[in-house]
Amino acid sequence: MMKFSRFNKRLFRVLCFIHVLNFVLILVFYYISDLTQNINSASNLEIIKSKNKSLGNTVKTLKYPVKMQPNLTKLINWKNPKYPMDVKYLMENKRLCSAVKNLTVLVVVNSATDHFVRRQAIRKTWTNDSYYSYLGTVRVLFLLGRNVNSSVQKGIEKESDNYRDILQGDFIDTYLNLTHKGVMGYKWLTERCRNARIILKVDDDFLVNMFIYFRKLEKLMLSTNVYCDYKVGAIFRNKTSKWYVSRNHFRGKKFYKRFCKGKFVSMTNDIIPSLYKSATQTPFFPYDDVLLFGYVMRNVQGLGYKTLREKYMETKNNVAMECLKVKKNYCSKFVIGANGKKEMETTWFTILKYFSPKQT
Repeated sequence: MMKFSRFNKRLFRVLCFIHVLNFVLILVFYYISDLTQNINSASNLEIIKSKNKSLGNTVKTLKYPVKMQPNLTKLINWKNPKYPMDVKYLMENKRLCSAVKNLTVLVVVNSATDHFVRRQAIRKTWTNDSYYSYLGTVRVLFLLGRNVNSSVQKGIEKESDNYRDILQGDFIDTYLNLTHKGVMGYKWLTERCRNARIILKVDDDFLVNMFIYFRKLEKLMLSTNVYCDYKVGAIFRNKTSKWYVSRNHFRGKKFYKRFCKGKFVSMTNDIIPSLYKSATQTPFFPYDDVLLFGYVMRNVQGLGYKTLREKYMETKNNVAMECLKVKKNYCSKFVIGANGKKEMETTWFTILKYFSPKQT
């Protein structure tokens, strides 16, 4: 009986040790797993700890100081805070901006890798400043990530050789990597494009009536750093939503603080280095509008904002076209949805019909 009891005790100790070891291994597994996933556990989102805490020698003094808001780490990422990656460029034209004297506006377009036709339509229509050269000088820069399809990647390489307006970063081009794409844009602008007066960020399914836009710039430039659709936004907790956020993030909140909707954000270029510094120190969040044009901007001191009124923007192309046909050059809608080559070209050439140099 004594031997049996001692055997049981030894067995019990061994089982306890195995149980504790198993528990530790599970904790380690979840810790490692958490480090390699985004806040929605999406497997294709690349996140790394950012070591980039300075702007190097490009901008020695910030015109607009950065003061980090308190409790951002707790608010955005409740544990194991992550930061946007310090992206390596795969393709770039270092002289896209510097080669242009008196560059008024650089249009920065978020584009998907396989949207070749859309990019070409944008080049031929509203970013082609030969239509309005008397108003200012414009160039366009398309932001892309990598595509795992070799034929698509080769197509991008050819496109870049032909037009020299592609900035491609070393990360997979996915929806949940848009924050990395945006921070890459801030970094490149800080390093390569200090001579543009204005940065106009848009998505590739929108166009801007540049005749109205330039007219508005004259009124906005003196007092406004940021001109956009600046509103609060609901936090979606439903797991079926494209913009789902778990309850561990922005805990207890129903709304994000005000941010610019990314389809149209006009910014003075002098704030970009400050935005880049702020972005590298702000915990990662995959929804780029909320982070880059909201919480990142809020860390930059002294910015002036102007909200884009609803009458100036129309996401439905058919509604904007009706406005142009009826009101002609009195149509106020100048930020217009255009999903594809046909809508982009038809809308732009309708704008040209009614917004001639004499009328503007």
